Amino acid sequence: MIDLSHLSLKNRSGIVLVMILGVSILLTIMTIGIINSNANQIISGRRQIDRVKAEQYAKGIMWINGTQLGKGGAAFAPATTSLNGKTFTPALTSNGTLPSNANIQRYDISITY
Repeated sequence: MIDLSHLSLKNRSGIVLVMILGVSILLTIMTIGIINSNANQIISGRRQIDRVKAEQYAKGIMWINGTQLGKGGAAFAPATTSLNGKTFTPALTSNGTLPSNANIQRYDISITY
């Protein structure tokens, strides 16, 4: 602890003012850092939600396509959809046949959002 007993009241007031300003600046910097961290977590959370939505949409397309092809029908042509204001655009592409069975087509599903 710093001994300020030898300083007059007037000089102590200046030191207290500088200390209060220093603490205020430090708290402001910490507050900005916390707000920035929270904003980054919100953005990251929203991206993760979009990834999960895209994954579930792709799984649905996969199951519909499997059912269509299993019944002898044509491959399913997925449509662009909007979920909570975000557009999800699927792309279903044929990727050859299975190495073990040339009668079974492989398909890749990608979702852009």
